[in-house]
Amino acid sequence: MISFSSKISYSQSQNTIADTNSIWSIYNELVVAEPIPTSYYILLKGDTTIDSKHYKKVWTNNDLSITDEMEFHALIREENQKTYVRYYHSGLDSILGENLLYDFSLSNGDTFNLNIYEQVFSFNVSVDSIQINNEIRKRIILSGNFIPNMTWVEKIGCLEAGLLYESLFGLGVIEKLLCYYYNDNVLYSNPEFNYCNIVGINYPRKEENQIKVYPTLIDKEVNISSEKYPINLSVIDLFGREVLRKEIYNNRAIDFDFLKRGTYILKLKHKDAIINRKIIKK
Repeated sequence: MISFSSKISYSQSQNTIADTNSIWSIYNELVVAEPIPTSYYILLKGDTTIDSKHYKKVWTNNDLSITDEMEFHALIREENQKTYVRYYHSGLDSILGENLLYDFSLSNGDTFNLNIYEQVFSFNVSVDSIQINNEIRKRIILSGNFIPNMTWVEKIGCLEAGLLYESLFGLGVIEKLLCYYYNDNVLYSNPEFNYCNIVGINYPRKEENQIKVYPTLIDKEVNISSEKYPINLSVIDLFGREVLRKEIYNNRAIDFDFLKRGTYILKLKHKDAIINRKIIKK
């Protein structure tokens, strides 16, 4: 796994966050009266070129075994120890302009200015090292007046939020890095959690309670099946508003054609068991 050191003895190799062998599992929770935690994965697959710059495509997915339900999220590229990002805006169906995501050329005492959500945040920089499987990597700690400290590590990205950390600056959602995988091996796990993915409140994936929800990237319908009924279904948007509530008594397809394009949480409850699933309406 990993160990930390206060010595500044990291290698001078290029940053390699944009690696297709990497996967990040992310804890996601809507900030509402009754928290709704889920988890999802971030992975890199495919590439493209824009303005002569070569980017890797960033995708999110609820289930790594279902590759046809990935959601395109962003583009990233690396140059001179810096990582740049261009986010995909689903509402506009367009790729936004490029912003600096990581800068591993920073040194102790530097100031880092981050442009996010059309605001500029300034951070003080301190640098030390971290050992990952006998390999020394640079660690950068950013401290400012806006959010708690943010920690960057070569190969992993942001220890607080994973590859992409824009959620640290947003309202209405909490996201945290659960685990970082490289070549299917866990190289980092968040000590705050004892699992790498969840399907509901304090439920590891192995406790799915036999409720199945598919697909999670939808045009119109979602199929729900279970060995036990009835199931109370609530559909909640990213603002925490309940847009649908109904009781289900058998395996069936639920018509979500009325939903606007975007991301929603399905909250399914049978007796004391609660399962939350994120779906995306195309």
